[in-house]
Amino acid sequence: MSRGQCQRLGALLALALCACAGKQKPDEPPIRSLKIEGTKQVSSGDIEEHILTTGPSWWPFTATPYFDPIAWQADLRRIERYYQAQGFYQAQVVNEDVRHEGDGVALTVQVNEGNPTKIGQIDVEGLDELPPDFQQRVRRSVPVKVGEVLKEDQWAGVKREVTSALRALGYAEAEVRGEVFVETNDQTARIRLVCVPGVRYKFGNVFVATGPRPSVQVRYIIDQAQGSIWKGAWFSDKALEEAQRRVFQMGVFGAVKVTTGTPDRVNGVIPVVVDVREAPFHTIRYGGGIGVDPVRQEYRLIAEYTDRNFLGDLRKLTLRGKVGWAFLPALWNIDQQAPIFDFYAEFEQPRFPGRDFKWLSSVDFYKNLEQAYGFIGVRGKTGIVWQPHSSFRIYPSYNLEVDRIAGVTNGLTGSAPQLAYGCNLSPDNPVCYVFLSFLELTIEWDKRDDKLEPRNGWFLSLGIQQGGSWLGGDYTYVRLFPDIRAYKSWGPFTLAGKLRIGTLLSKETSPITSRFFSGGGTFHRGFGSRRLSPMYPVANNNATPTSPLVGNIGTPQLNGTYVPVGGDGIWDSSIELRYKLFGQLTVAVFLDAGFVSVGAFDFRDVGPMMQYAVGFGLRYNTIVGPIRVDFAYRLNHGGPLPIITDPTHPVYAPGGSECFGLGTGSTSYGGYPEGRCALTISIGEAY
Repeated sequence: MSRGQCQRLGALLALALCACAGKQKPDEPPIRSLKIEGTKQVSSGDIEEHILTTGPSWWPFTATPYFDPIAWQADLRRIERYYQAQGFYQAQVVNEDVRHEGDGVALTVQVNEGNPTKIGQIDVEGLDELPPDFQQRVRRSVPVKVGEVLKEDQWAGVKREVTSALRALGYAEAEVRGEVFVETNDQTARIRLVCVPGVRYKFGNVFVATGPRPSVQVRYIIDQAQGSIWKGAWFSDKALEEAQRRVFQMGVFGAVKVTTGTPDRVNGVIPVVVDVREAPFHTIRYGGGIGVDPVRQEYRLIAEYTDRNFLGDLRKLTLRGKVGWAFLPALWNIDQQAPIFDFYAEFEQPRFPGRDFKWLSSVDFYKNLEQAYGFIGVRGKTGIVWQPHSSFRIYPSYNLEVDRIAGVTNGLTGSAPQLAYGCNLSPDNPVCYVFLSFLELTIEWDKRDDKLEPRNGWFLSLGIQQGGSWLGGDYTYVRLFPDIRAYKSWGPFTLAGKLRIGTLLSKETSPITSRFFSGGGTFHRGFGSRRLSPMYPVANNNATPTSPLVGNIGTPQLNGTYVPVGGDGIWDSSIELRYKLFGQLTVAVFLDAGFVSVGAFDFRDVGPMMQYAVGFGLRYNTIVGPIRVDFAYRLNHGGPLPIITDPTHPVYAPGGSECFGLGTGSTSYGGYPEGRCALTISIGEAY
């Protein structure tokens, strides 16, 4: 064996010994329990989060904690220090016990909290030079009040909030100093804030800092920033933040930072500097994916090309393609299957006709397969987006759509095709065409703090369509669909809620492509995708008649299945409580409520038709959004789903109200013929 081989063998043996040594148990005993007693006003769980010593966890994959006597003694001091940070300056650890229990130890701490220190007085100085209304606004910005317990984390935010209030009034160089005097005799504290507002500034010129040889003209960047920063307007941080969002929304920069330059204290003017770094103008993205649902599976490849300076002047061209195959209900249990595709092209002309406007035109050629029908079509759209603020936009557009619908026609006779699809289909002619010509107005106001994982804020939108009449097309209708969502967080908890109500008004039978469907990961989670809907029983291929005959019409009943055909009215609502457990894992509980009606939405249907589901879920955060798993159990309310029947051609379509095939249920159970349990796996929050 050569010398080099011996050296390598020795290194491997050393690594193996280190690995074995790393697996050895510590010399100290494991911790069997940890109790903190005497806590009344401060949570013992919060205390445990601020010390090194930890008790055993209920989570099976958590490592066993071991007792470290040195860390334990330091933790006893940390407990008293944590109480002080919560305003309990008299708190003490009065007893601690380390008791041997089997091969481990049980730890107990006894604390005496004492009385909290409360704020007795708040003095704000240095505001005499400000107008009276400014003084009131600054004083109102103090986030603590007399009589509240003085906590250190709140005190850290007091100076920050007062400084922000002064800067919002134009005092860009404002400073706030403060001190707290604690009286140990009566457990009160006096807060003293000293404000130095400085000069009140107005915005000056806007300057741009770019990399070498920039492709984006500087005048476009300045013009976009001036949408929120006007020369001569009073300085504010909100205006700077809005300018940064506006420049970033141009879509051609990888990084944007809007700051202030050197102020002119004599004239009270402060310049603005926009620092940008350009992103690649040409990007190609591609990949694959699957869509899994109890009633449908889809396997697809996707690709996208974007040119952010198409023909110059920051015109944008986006080409997107998807090809795949759909299986209903699953790859291993195929009732229907077909190739699917979606080829989309969009052209964007910025600053047309002005700074806050852009012209969008798109064309979409697609083919898809749903439970009740397959379709191939083309859709064209053109309109102008007005976005005066980064969070608000109005988008009026004209739309033209032509769809070739191939319905499930087994056994359809009489008026059934028109009721089910909005067009005439028959076993002899299972294809019809739908031509829609309509105006659409979309209004959105988005104040969420994060679009992928919102924790605070709200979102409002309203979609209005008017089709037919003087616009042409096969159908004359009006479609309304408002959407309201709200989010509020407290520590690790987030409460989220949504409400969507839609109606389709028409004197004609609506086309199936314009109707409402619910169910699935982003709608009612108590149903599978699009399964909360009026149903139509359709005979199976080569269905055999049942015995006996149905009624007295002498027509044999055929075996079949239920397919969703949508409706003209929808209510979709939910309330969800999310809790960030640890790391990237979040748990949630929710209550979903909704229904889809055959006719236009009627508030009188809210009580008797409402379908409820309760459930829980897990979310794991990734760079593309949270991976979400939700389980829902539907309650017995709202009655069976609306079923469109053809008495001249009856079909026996058995349903079930059991839970994943377990148990039994009656045909009168809420949501019949759908099972009462549903499991959803998807990416992104439900709303």
